Amino acid sequence: MTDLRHSARISLIGGETFWELSRQGVVSGGEQGAVVIPYGNIRSMRLITFAGAGGTQARAVLTTFGQGRHKIGSHHYVSLGNFEDRSDSYVPIVRELARRIADANPQSLFIAGSFGLWLGWVIVCFLVLALAALVVVAVLEDAPPLFGLIGAIALVVTAGPLAMLWAIRNLPKSFDPKSVPDTLLLADRN
Repeated sequence: MTDLRHSARISLIGGETFWELSRQGVVSGGEQGAVVIPYGNIRSMRLITFAGAGGTQARAVLTTFGQGRHKIGSHHYVSLGNFEDRSDSYVPIVRELARRIADANPQSLFIAGSFGLWLGWVIVCFLVLALAALVVVAVLEDAPPLFGLIGAIALVVTAGPLAMLWAIRNLPKSFDPKSVPDTLLLADRN
């Protein structure tokens, strides 16, 4: 008997995967069949949020002892550039899954953010700073046409703060599995 269920196809590659929480563990299945992952066999849960084609998306990545890595996504891939928001079923299952993992394996790691995503956003911040420096040089030299200058300034003013926000948001840190922050689950949008 299961009490929570979520399903999603998280990318173009692969089929739809379902997730159910049972007393024995989390059940993951799809076209290739189903597997039960005991809660005590999960050594880490990483929660990330990122900007995607369907808006801000969330993903939980489970790393297990001997059963590989498993990804649970908040959005369902429908077609190229078209994602369906399924956070209504994603939020409760991930929140409860974190609690059950912590109960079964107190040594499990609970991490919010991703070093790779953080590094990517830091690089975008440096690129925006480089563009800002070019804009300053261009203004001082009277070099570019007015429309190009206005576009570059608009890009710096909008992209700079957004890149800094996403860099801060994706800096890896631990979280309490008994009280998962809404921002990690996209629950603050509902």
